[in-house]
Amino acid sequence: MPSKFVFTVLICLAGASNPALAADDHSDKAWRQFQHVLGEPAPMAINRDHALGTAVTRPLPPLALEDITINKFLLGMDLFHERRLSSDGTQGCITCHAGPVSGTDGRPVSFGVNRARGKVNALTTFNAHLNFRQFWDGRSVTLADQVLEPIISELEMANTLEGALQSLVSDPGYVRDFQDVYADGVTINNMADAMAHFMRIQFYVSNSPFQQHLNGEGNVLSDSAMRGWQQFQALGCGSCHNGVNLGGNSYQRLGAVRSFYPEVREPTENDAGLAARSLREDDLYVVKVPNLHNIAMGLPYLHDGSVRTLEETVSLMARYQLDRELDEQDVHDIVEFLKSLTGTPFGVEHYNLINQLARAPHNSEHTEPSADMHDQAYRQSLQNIGHSFAELLVQMQHVDNGQVQHFDFVQFQHLELIRHSRAVQHPPAQWSAEQQHCALEAAQPLLAQVMELEWDIAGFLQQQAVKGIWQAHIKTPAPSSAPKEELELRIAEHQALAAATLSQINSVALQHKVEAVIACIK
Repeated sequence: MPSKFVFTVLICLAGASNPALAADDHSDKAWRQFQHVLGEPAPMAINRDHALGTAVTRPLPPLALEDITINKFLLGMDLFHERRLSSDGTQGCITCHAGPVSGTDGRPVSFGVNRARGKVNALTTFNAHLNFRQFWDGRSVTLADQVLEPIISELEMANTLEGALQSLVSDPGYVRDFQDVYADGVTINNMADAMAHFMRIQFYVSNSPFQQHLNGEGNVLSDSAMRGWQQFQALGCGSCHNGVNLGGNSYQRLGAVRSFYPEVREPTENDAGLAARSLREDDLYVVKVPNLHNIAMGLPYLHDGSVRTLEETVSLMARYQLDRELDEQDVHDIVEFLKSLTGTPFGVEHYNLINQLARAPHNSEHTEPSADMHDQAYRQSLQNIGHSFAELLVQMQHVDNGQVQHFDFVQFQHLELIRHSRAVQHPPAQWSAEQQHCALEAAQPLLAQVMELEWDIAGFLQQQAVKGIWQAHIKTPAPSSAPKEELELRIAEHQALAAATLSQINSVALQHKVEAVIACIK
């Protein structure tokens, strides 16, 4: 189901809660909705000031104890395991994401209510919050968006958001637990927020041998894994699998430089990828690049779950993404490197600590800024939209000229644009009806244009990735590599296409739309 529908339903149901709870005034509801869609800055830009901040990847910082809101975590954990969110009480998030160190169910595709068969492989939950989008086709922007999609999918929980809400409202335990965390109690927004918080904490992996290596610890990687990491970079794997998550920050075509279809098999409608959303032929077979943390535990592989081993996956990706045939030693070394990305998720490693926090006395955790701050926050978001758009162009230029070797900061700025543009869809209730209507009318095309940037950014980063692949062929030639002169021509072609896309984005009159909103509230 398209994410636009989910976002619309979310707005409509945001204030839906237990009728027995005290009613909130209109201004508080408007302010809470603003805060929910604004959220926090995307964590994919974490550690940006590290010495490796502009390199292919950088280390993940440890999770701080103060990052855990224990009541919210425990509520989110219950909801993640709650099968009553499905229409027949048989399916929960845990059904497809049960693996304690894989975050998946190990099946090519998952099964939902009435054994409905999924269309694509279930992606891992580990470090999912560090991805720029959720699902293979990127239809959900945040984890809070994502957790609602399976509930309403006919192939998964086959429920409605109203039905899921009523199952929670009818349980006094849930009513109490929500009230302990949220002033407005049981709502769809609060359910999504709690589940997202649980996932960010429980499934965070930052302690793998490779992470220790990035943090400067010696003798944590085997000689084979170290060779694999060197080959991973030299052969061009990092052209797509880059950033703090080693992926999860761009869309790329399966068969970037050599046709995967029909050479491997004939495509089906389930292979359309991003094209199913964008309706653009150029996006056919384009999918979100999966992140690689704990990849050795997350079999099977590819969007259709058709490959059972890392060895076969590495060979296929080298052939169709890099135009290389790897020998047995290179495959072995790269697989050993990928195994070195395996760590213990925070929720498993610190199970006793979480239990101690849960047992400790704690009061209600909900604290909210005054709704009087809504006007100030709204105006700040409008200002931030202009800043984020300017910074987006700067970060795209840094990728284009090789100053930054990953895509995290580009996507981070687009996510900043999205969250602030979403927030200004919710003007303060204290404004006059005329001001609210005017601001909303002006803010809607602003959000639409911000969301449309997804496609141009996707195209730009695809050109950058393929350019990087051919550059790797020049630096580390393969027996099958084209002559250097031909490779340079290919690089120049992709460089020109990327430059044209950058120029097109630069010409977007986003500030005019921001000023149209400002004009409503002067």
